[in-house]
Amino acid sequence: MLMSIQVRKKSISKSKKNSEKKNKKPHNNNPQKNNKKVNNVKKKKIIISFLFLIIIILIVVGIICFMKSSFFNINKINVKIENNKILTEAEIKDLSTINIGQNIYSINKKDIINSIKNNSYVENVKIKRKLPNAIEIQIEERTPKYQLKSDSQYIYIDEQGYILEVNSDAKDLTTIVGYQTTDFTIGNKIEESDIEKINNIPQIIQELEKNNLLNELTSIDIKWEFFSFWGYTSVIFRYGRNFS
Repeated sequence: MLMSIQVRKKSISKSKKNSEKKNKKPHNNNPQKNNKKVNNVKKKKIIISFLFLIIIILIVVGIICFMKSSFFNINKINVKIENNKILTEAEIKDLSTINIGQNIYSINKKDIINSIKNNSYVENVKIKRKLPNAIEIQIEERTPKYQLKSDSQYIYIDEQGYILEVNSDAKDLTTIVGYQTTDFTIGNKIEESDIEKINNIPQIIQELEKNNLLNELTSIDIKWEFFSFWGYTSVIFRYGRNFS
């Protein structure tokens, strides 16, 4: 009986040892194998990164090719002019240098704006792309407010003092004489001293209206500290330090 019990104990202990041996993972003491695993992981990461980069490049190239395709070729140019009295759509289109059939993304907005502003009657310009194939040009036109009389010529200016045009014909505008400006380059501004005086004219016009003299006005002399408002034959009104 004792013998059988001892044999059983021995067999149980042996089976436990065998199971423990099986459960124990053998230690990998080979550094070359470890290095190979690390290198393989690095290679996989490099390959994945490279493939990702190629995909990104292909997407970008595809987008660029699509943007340059005929799908985005301009087939319409719309021109909107605010305060329009002088400018025409044809003039603006010619100044813009935009061509029908040109790719909508090939245009340089800054260059187009500068080109259109070469016309002295253009105050502000906005260029808008209307995808996929139209361009809209928005113009704010300058309005002649006064004319300077110089010998047989008239220089049209707006309320900011910009010189818009030099012409031999007089417009139905308030005529100003006695100014200091001598350079009448179109697109430039008149002398600042003249602009300061001209800025006072609207309130003086109101005085003329109150006195029922506006219909007689032919010109305004701004040479001195006071303004002389001329009628057809003589001064009809003076405004200034000693006349206000």
